[in-house]
Amino acid sequence: MKTLYLHIGHSKTGSSWLQQLLFINRKNLMEQGIQYWFSEPELNDPDYPTNIHWGNGKYVFSSPEQLEAYFNALPEATTSLLSAEEIFYDLMFWRRIDFPINFLRSKGYQRIRILLFIRNPMEQLYSNWAEELKNDWFPYHRPLDEYITGQFKPALVAEFIQKMSAIPEIELTIRNYSNCAKRLDQELCRWLDIPHISPAKPDKKIINRSLTHSEILILRTLKAAGYPDIWPMTELMMSFSPTYPIQKFYPKQSIQQAFFDRFQKTIEYANSCIPAAHTYATDIKEYVDPEQREVRIDKTELDAICQKLSVATIQHDESLLQYSEAGLIEQIQQFVREMPDKSAFRNTEPRTLFIYTHRSQPGGVSAAVFECPELFAPYSDILTLMPVSKQHHTNTHFVICTRLTQNLLDSRETDPLKIQSDLFHMRNFGYSRIYVCWPESPIPDVLAALAPTIQTVYCPPRKKSISDLLKKLLSFLSQKIRA
Repeated sequence: MKTLYLHIGHSKTGSSWLQQLLFINRKNLMEQGIQYWFSEPELNDPDYPTNIHWGNGKYVFSSPEQLEAYFNALPEATTSLLSAEEIFYDLMFWRRIDFPINFLRSKGYQRIRILLFIRNPMEQLYSNWAEELKNDWFPYHRPLDEYITGQFKPALVAEFIQKMSAIPEIELTIRNYSNCAKRLDQELCRWLDIPHISPAKPDKKIINRSLTHSEILILRTLKAAGYPDIWPMTELMMSFSPTYPIQKFYPKQSIQQAFFDRFQKTIEYANSCIPAAHTYATDIKEYVDPEQREVRIDKTELDAICQKLSVATIQHDESLLQYSEAGLIEQIQQFVREMPDKSAFRNTEPRTLFIYTHRSQPGGVSAAVFECPELFAPYSDILTLMPVSKQHHTNTHFVICTRLTQNLLDSRETDPLKIQSDLFHMRNFGYSRIYVCWPESPIPDVLAALAPTIQTVYCPPRKKSISDLLKKLLSFLSQKIRA
């Protein structure tokens, strides 16, 4: 029976370690009848990080073209294995999941076995929050208490289970990393139906380690100051192995409880489909007030950070330094003040985003705005019309959004949590103030629930020309900005 194995993450569940384990054991796997394949260009490219972060299936399911290209090049084998965290999201967000499944059927696969590692929600959220900072994915790094309000991974897992259970070829195995982190190789072998995957194992027990809390504070302080080289600083930190346990400080317990209340039904459903030893735990983590937190950092690492910042190292005889949280933040702020050259620092002034939502109409608002840029001319000093993905010279941006309106008003199959998460995601780009201009009353609950972080303003449509409507709207927005 032709079988395809898919290991699909999640992130921060040991994927990097497993992918290195698979990479260095390719021959061992082949001897046991499992093909873990890489193309020759990938294997010969010294910059291709296959043995650390990517696995061998990063883009395979991202589009019909990628899917066909990979499997047309894949050498014929009875059993093949792909590993990539992105496959989870690619399978989730195919508009029609029957396309990739029918394609795999056409290639002769009669069995598709999927391995998904989940993680207890609070641990997962903390690790993902730190990972965003570590990889410098966005100009702004949200506080953890705010970050948690825009996350909905348990709901995605529940939906994924439902989606996959409807496909007869798919066998879904779910394991909780929180409960099996020390035996990932054993869980992998059970899933692959092989006795072992040794003798070759990764040199390090931990690959792609998490940031310590002191490193998080340092990076967040530098980012808030506009420091431009966060990723090189992260690489420097990753070259050190902390001599102390990694501390994790979780959100307020009321915020944790609110998260579990939101996802109670989806977590209960997911747990009903998962073996008892691997279900989600919904325990509330201890909260430590920031004023009571003590953090540690090795002096050798702090000295290297000082050298990177071109400032003098601190004089201290101890090899392990201890600070209060506020004390370490003040120390890094002092380093920033002492830096001789800050010309490349980013602008960190507060930014404002206005999202004007409307029903899609031929020749409607979008066309009028883009065809009449003179409407924006009086406000060019403070307001820029833009696609969200681009950076412009002002700190206030205006976005036309049809999709949001259509999804909410026309009852499209869109999860309200996904809409909330997308809007919160705009905070990652440094928007401290976000206004959604809404065309109908009442304002949907999914938007009202985002206040005060995201304010929704009712902007009733008027029986006037689009130009007159936009002139009034722009005048209204400019008053808010200048106020």
